[in-house]
Parts: sequence; C-alpha cells; structure tokens
Amino acid sequence: MELNILLNNAQIVNYDKTEKIDTLFIKNGVFSNSETKHNIRLDLKDYYVFPGFFNSHDHLLGTYLPKVGHGPYLNWKPWDEDLKYADLYAERGKLDNLTLYKLADYKQILSGVTTVSDHIPHIVNDQFIDKLYTRVIKDYALAHEATSYDLKWGDGLDIEIKKAKEKNIPFITHINEGYDTEAKNGINYLNKIGGLNKNSVLIHCVTCDTKDIKLIKKQNAYMVWCPNSNLFMYNDTADIKTFIQNDCNICLGTDSPMSGSLNLIEEIQTANKYYKKTYKKNLDNKLLYKMIITTPSNAFKLDDNLGKIAPGKLGDFVLTNKTTKDPYKTLSQIKMEDIKLVVREGIPLYGTTEFKDFFEISKNKFEKITLLSDNSKRLLIGNPLTMLKDIDKKLGFKKEFGFIPIKK
Repeated sequence: MELNILLNNAQIVNYDKTEKIDTLFIKNGVFSNSETKHNIRLDLKDYYVFPGFFNSHDHLLGTYLPKVGHGPYLNWKPWDEDLKYADLYAERGKLDNLTLYKLADYKQILSGVTTVSDHIPHIVNDQFIDKLYTRVIKDYALAHEATSYDLKWGDGLDIEIKKAKEKNIPFITHINEGYDTEAKNGINYLNKIGGLNKNSVLIHCVTCDTKDIKLIKKQNAYMVWCPNSNLFMYNDTADIKTFIQNDCNICLGTDSPMSGSLNLIEEIQTANKYYKKTYKKNLDNKLLYKMIITTPSNAFKLDDNLGKIAPGKLGDFVLTNKTTKDPYKTLSQIKMEDIKLVVREGIPLYGTTEFKDFFEISKNKFEKITLLSDNSKRLLIGNPLTMLKDIDKKLGFKKEFGFIPIKK
C-alpha cells in the first residue's frame, strides 16, 4: 500500500530558517507541498520538526560494549591491538555480523539518526546495509588511513582518490590520528598525492596544526569531529576552535561505541561539554545543527535529497519536544527522551505511542518498548526485544547495551 502522509501545523526547523507550515505532504517517501490523497494525518503543533540526523562516522561492525583500551595511545594501532587481544573481542565474535549491524541500526534510530556513514570496505558492509532501517551511505571511495601501517582498505590510495573524483563521491579516510611522524604528516601527504579536495571526508584530524587546517579549508575538504572517541584514546581531540575560525566544513560522528559515544546524542553532549570546558564559551547552536544535518549532506554528496525539509527532498524527519523557545538550542541540549518520532522516507521507525496509528498503517512490524531514561512507552520498528533476547541466549548471560536503553 502506498503511504501518503499529511503533516499539519508543523514547525519546520531548517538551517536557514524555522517556519510554521500549516500543511505539508509526504508522497511516496518524498516531501511535497502539492495536496494529495493521504492515508494518515499527523498534527505536529506540539513539536519541532527537524530533518533526519546524520552520523558522519561509525564502524557498524564494531557495535559492542564496553569500551576497550587504556590510553592515551601513540596512534590507533596499539588500541586496535588491545581490542584484538581483549576477552570482549572474543565475546563479540559469538554474534554473527548481521546481528552486530542490527545492533548498530537501533543505536542510530534511538538517537534520531536516519543516515550514517559506515567506514569500512564495501566487501564487508554491502551484504548487510539493505537489511537495515537506517540509511547507510553506499557510494564512497575510502582508505583506512594515509600511513604505511594502515589496514590497506580499498584498492589503494591512488585508485580510490581517482574513483572519488571521477564519480563525484566522497573519499573517506582517517587522517592525522596519532602523534608519530607519519600520522602527523597525513594532511601534507594526502595533498601531495592529490587526495585533498572537495570529495575528501577526513576523520579525526587530532594532530592537524593551523597550517593543515588552512589547507583543508583551501581545498574545500570536510572534516569529521569525534571528540568522545578522541578523548578516550588520546586524551586529546582536534583543534576544533581553529577549524571553526577558519570556516571549515565540520561534521560530527560517534565512531564505534568500543572507543566512542553510545550514540549521536551523547556525542552532541560531549562536543558541548568539551568546547565549554576548553574555550570557556558555548559551542554555537546553529553550527552544531550544521554538523549533524546540513554539512554531512554536502560531504557525502546527498544534498539533492537530504539536509533540509522541503518539497522534493526525501521524507526524513525527527520530532522533538519544545524544551526551549529556540529550536537550535533545543537540539544542542537534546536528550533521548526528547525524541518523539523518527521517520525515514515517510516510514515511522521509532516514536511514542501517540503515533501508534501511523505505525500500524505503515504495515511494518514493530514492538512496544519502554525507554529506560524516562520509562515512557515507545514503538520501535522490527523486533528489537526479540533480537536482544536472542543475543542473551547466544552469549549465555544477559548483556546490557547502553546504546539500546530499552526493555519490555
């Protein structure tokens, strides 16, 4: 059945402006202002309506807890060695890869994320991503890192960089993630071989100096800030103030929960706390909006379809409580319980029981769950409680996942 939706009294929050729209339609998964026959009407007067959130860096296969490691590290490699030798790594290995991807899927949805970048070779994730409810970036070139000791992902730096340019897709790589000479020379090396340009999505940038940052800006590249993971592994993070002062293209990402945040909401909180503590001022609320909505849509070449609520864009949106009169401040202070509905292309993924009719008419399976942070009753697509029960059976004990804080 074709699902067409009428949104009434929607206070739309785009980057350029927030406005009250009396009627807005979603037809065949796309926003439209043309009146159409609809299956359901949603009155949204009590909420802010944001475009779907974007998690710009994760490793979905690494979705597990608790964190592993005892930093600070010289670079990523000794952390990776600690991970591979940890008992937790063997425990995680008892779960099949599809289950790990589904854990990652719910981690995104519960924090309002409708699109995520899974930084891993295509040969790994291509078989899983169409089975998830979250949109996972499909078209990208990549490297693990621009060092001699990286994991040699993809077909080699030169080929992957060329592929990104020819197809106009993102080239994604960790860069300057460490304090050894090679890691600290990452930006210079990447620029030397022609890999620093508008297609470049640069993860971490922990040891980028002012010269590096100015070069990133000059080449119109994108950086992804992952403060939670950086602080855990290095007790340090990117010089984000200098990135901001140079008007760089900045996105926000969680990294995997084995080193980074539980979810995007915790990453937002970490970013705010770090900036306030380090620079004695608040991170700009609208800049934070750009980091999780507007800029990643451009970085991953999806701005034709995402990044804004407007006719012709895909019907992704997130409803939140109006906790303040300023919607951008509300987003900056968001908590898990503030999210009231998450929709991807007109399909409800997660929401309060107020939207039960919406879930039922969508004809997708869903389970009634309790969100632990406020004990509110919610609806979540698929079979999350069944999945968690099956995981406990495979592991032989009850496993707690902080990024899926739900119960029956």
